[in-house]
Formats: sequence, structure tokens, C-alpha cells
Amino acid sequence: MKLTYFLRPEDDLVALSKSGVHEVLIGSKALSRLGAFELEQMIEAAKKAKELGLKATLLCDALVSERDFSSFKKRLESVLPFFESARALDPGVMQFLFESSNLKLQFVADTGNHNLPGLLAWEKYFGERLERLVLSIELSKESLHHIIPALKTPCELLVLGRILLFHSPRNLLSPLAGEVSQSDWIEATGASEESPHKGFPLVENLQGSFMFLAKDFCLAEQIDDLKSMGLEYMRFDPTGCSSDLAYEVSSTLLSDSPKLAKELWPNPVIRGFYGVNKSDVLFKKLKNPSRDKTHALAEVLDARKGEPMTVKVLDGSSLKLGLAVKMITPEGKIKEFSISTIKTLDGEVLDAAPERSIVTLQAVGSACVKALLLPNF
Repeated sequence: MKLTYFLRPEDDLVALSKSGVHEVLIGSKALSRLGAFELEQMIEAAKKAKELGLKATLLCDALVSERDFSSFKKRLESVLPFFESARALDPGVMQFLFESSNLKLQFVADTGNHNLPGLLAWEKYFGERLERLVLSIELSKESLHHIIPALKTPCELLVLGRILLFHSPRNLLSPLAGEVSQSDWIEATGASEESPHKGFPLVENLQGSFMFLAKDFCLAEQIDDLKSMGLEYMRFDPTGCSSDLAYEVSSTLLSDSPKLAKELWPNPVIRGFYGVNKSDVLFKKLKNPSRDKTHALAEVLDARKGEPMTVKVLDGSSLKLGLAVKMITPEGKIKEFSISTIKTLDGEVLDAAPERSIVTLQAVGSACVKALLLPNF
């Protein structure tokens, strides 16, 4: 397989050519989502890459609004003469390149087109101009086995690099950045307020705001399998490591022992959707057996520490004083107690609560919204 490298301004093209890299993706701040080159700087990099025998591909994968399309086209037209190939994500940008240039085209199909009919449609539309299809890292091993051999267009897949979780065209970091709020490139690290997860890389630039997974994507151990599928290009995004290490990793990915690249990589990695899909582990509350209402008597609607909890009696059920129940929270925690008070929302004391009624019960520790009350036999 040939290696495609996401080029950064600090990278040494001579060192990359010696490491065996076949192609460099050169993106500017104005034309690509995460390219860091200025336009003139990008042109110089493209010239030098050609001199060294490297394929220089114009990365213009920004998502462009109708309002900005005219100015985007002008910037794009100014750099087209310095490249032989261009890569885009936005179908509108692809169409412009198709109609207004003679460049070979590479279509980034990683935000959709997760099926063979969609990819075949793009292949048919762009015809011989389509040089490559960039596949999604969300495709499983089985899907790749099915899709790659069925396409006549060479395919590419990320084998090492960051995983984009979220992109917004809005500026989400600069309002928090204080003195650097006028910068056209802001980097930060995010953490969740609702879970222990942290270390999410954040970027704000001219294209908006980006959030990445704390772990990077790595298929270094699966490269032999990818070769057997007929994959022709593997992509390496060196963001997060030094240039010297990036050159070493590039050489390792092209060696007889590509899996060693995983050991060299400084960040924790996962193989994502390639193997068994375990993404549903984050949704235990939705799939937890404790959400089964088959035998439930009531559901907690409101609960505050030290105060009576509000519940809704479910269809076909009832509550009464002295009834032994167990409360199961969405996380599966169990609390056993007996009902000692039942009141209407107006404070009227009841001996029992019929189906579909909304009442308050005594304060119960660990009570939370969506918890279920079941009979405790």
C-alpha cells in the first residue's frame, strides 16, 4: 500500500520523501477543515513536494455555506494551477472542481456514503476524473471486505490519526479564550461535566470548532488484512506527535512490521468500528434491564434530596400504604423500602393511589428521575 500523509507546516518534506511517503495532503486555513498553511506557504510546499517526487494533493475539504461559496471559489482558483489532484468533502466543492478544472479528484466519503450503492453512484458520476475514494473509519471489517473489491476506484482509509467527534461552524472556544480570542487558531482540551471522561482535543479555526476523541484511531495491526482486501492507500495524520517521530512512524507503517507503529505512537489508541462494535456501552441507561417496565408499579418523575419524591402510577398498577417495594435506578442501583406516606400534589393524605395517578411518597435516599418502583416479593 501507498502512504498518504497529512502535511503540517513544521514537517520536513525531504525527511518524508526518505521515509517512503507517497503523497502529502496540503491544506490551508482558508480551504480545509484542519490545514494550517497560509495560501502562499501552501503553494511553496506543493512546489517542493513535486521537486522531491512526492505527490502533492490539494486539500480543500472545508464545508462551505452558500454565503461563502463565491469567495471560497476565488481562493481555490488561485491555487489550482499548482496541483494535479484535489480532495474535497463538500459535494458542492467537488462539483466546482469537476466543472472548472482538469484536476484528478479525490472524494472524502467519510461523513456519509456508508454503503456500496452510494459509493458506486459517486464513482459513476465523476467517472475517470475520480482518482480516489476516501472511506469512513466507521465501516466495519466486514463492510470493507464487501465494498473495496466492488469499486474500480482506488480506496483510502485512515490507519493512524485523530477521530473527529464533533464539528460546528460556530466559534465555541474564542468566547472563553480571553486575550487570544482574535487568533485564527485556538487549541484546548475538554472534559465532560456529566462523566469522568476528559482529555478531548478541541480546535477552533476559520472553519469553526472541532472536538476529537481522547483516543486516536489505529489500524496498524490490521494492515495485512487491509492489503488483502485490495486497499491501495493508507492515510497517516501525525497530529499529536513531533515531526521526527512522525517520520519514524511513517517508515514503520511501510515496513514489514507495521504493527510496531502502534507502540511508537504517543497517544492511546482504539480501532473503532473496524472490529466488534462496542459503542453501545455508553448507552447503558437506554438498554439496562432496569428500564423494563413490565412488572413496574410506578416511575419517579421528580426527586430532590431530603424531599418527598413524585411518582406516576403506571397503567394497571396501584400503590398502597405499607407496600414493600424496591426502587431500581437507570444505572441499576436497588433501594428497598416500604411506602409510609402517599399524598396528592395538593397535600391530601391517601391510603392508596390508583393507576395513572401522580402522587408524592416519602423521601427516599438514592431516588432519581426515571427510577422504577417494583413490588418487593
